[in-house]
Amino acid sequence: MAEMNENQTTGNTAESEETVESLREQLNAANQSIAEWKQKYEQYQASEYNNKLDRFIQETRVKNNIYAEYLKRQIIEQNLQFDDNGVLMGGDAVVKELRESCPDAFVPDPTERAAAPTSGRASCIGSLDLFGNSFASSTGFPQEAEPSRNKEW
Repeated sequence: MAEMNENQTTGNTAESEETVESLREQLNAANQSIAEWKQKYEQYQASEYNNKLDRFIQETRVKNNIYAEYLKRQIIEQNLQFDDNGVLMGGDAVVKELRESCPDAFVPDPTERAAAPTSGRASCIGSLDLFGNSFASSTGFPQEAEPSRNKEW
């Protein structure tokens, strides 16, 4: 009877060790799968952030890629994030700072009116075309708006 008990104990121990080893393998496989999915999710988040950031920068209407990359680098360095509504928190301040320091970095807004000349007349009045005719006379501008010229041609 003692032999039978010993065999059962040895058999149970072997089965237990096999079960534990099987559970360890399953746990390792699950942990590896979790790590892979975590990495994929982090890549997705980074890609989504870059896509949102690119759209934000495009909406600012910077003139070229140099300004766009500068703006993107500033935003990333400041670790600015998008809120739940897709608004870049602090993004407007970064854009405003660039607009103030480098106003030529942006494409002019087509809805804004251009600044009027300060001289009181259009800059093309008084200029001559290739044939010596004044711009004002060929466009119907009043002749008195044209500067006086030497009329002894």
